[in-house]
Amino acid sequence: MGRPIAIVGVDKDLLDLIQAMPEWDLVGVFDMHPAADALGAPHLGGDDAWPDVQSQRPDLGIVLSIDPTGLKSKLVAHYGRDRLQTVIAPGTHVARSATLGAGCIVQRAAHVGPDSVLGVSVKMNVGATIHHDGRIGDCVTLAPGCRILGNVTL
Repeated sequence: MGRPIAIVGVDKDLLDLIQAMPEWDLVGVFDMHPAADALGAPHLGGDDAWPDVQSQRPDLGIVLSIDPTGLKSKLVAHYGRDRLQTVIAPGTHVARSATLGAGCIVQRAAHVGPDSVLGVSVKMNVGATIHHDGRIGDCVTLAPGCRILGNVTL
């Protein structure tokens, strides 16, 4: 059994990824819409349910699938930076000299080049690429298939 993790917000690509990775044990999803299709993952409640869940599951890690930067920044504060887990899809390329902040998501077929730096809770969607020496700020979401050339700061 893997490390316990919960996802904030329903993101089917991320749910599918985590469910396929044996290093994770998906406990459930925090989402304000209890009827959202979470691919069978239990609904844990809205953000307001976090204090109760946290007290029952002090080992529970969090990954934020929410895209708007401002909202994601607030959620980092709400759930706690120390709870954020980085999820890297098998088969992706993350250069040894790259630096990933807490809570990053590197989806399938993504590429993080040498000396690139990803901030806290950066989400690289399916097939996204950041070439060498890129800098991506906290809580940024890169669209599926996007290409960020070398020496670019976002």
